[in-house]
Amino acid sequence: MKHYVVWSKRPLLHPCAIEGDAQSPSRIAAWGRIRAQGLTGLSSAVDSPLPESAKDENDTKTEVEIEKAIRSAGKEIRKFVTLRWGEDAQVAWFANPPSLQSLPALAHWHCMVRQS
Repeated sequence: MKHYVVWSKRPLLHPCAIEGDAQSPSRIAAWGRIRAQGLTGLSSAVDSPLPESAKDENDTKTEVEIEKAIRSAGKEIRKFVTLRWGEDAQVAWFANPPSLQSLPALAHWHCMVRQS
């Protein structure tokens, strides 16, 4: 397994990265979670459409909408991961929230890659 740090000229954790109406409660809640927890994901080979927590029948429609909004914020990272390492690689990635970043002024995320 290899650890990569991917640097970006554009901010990764920004409310504009979340799809949908800027004033919707689910988008506002999603941005709050992203600011607090960052973004995480897996390569498309092992990624499910939504986290298991959002598939529970007991979850509300709002919770599912929040999870979808959070997922939309990582769309460009997932696209980069697939283009860079391909469909067969196993990739876990994360972008720390600003409060945990060692260099918050420089947008970056981490990838843990295992090639098949």
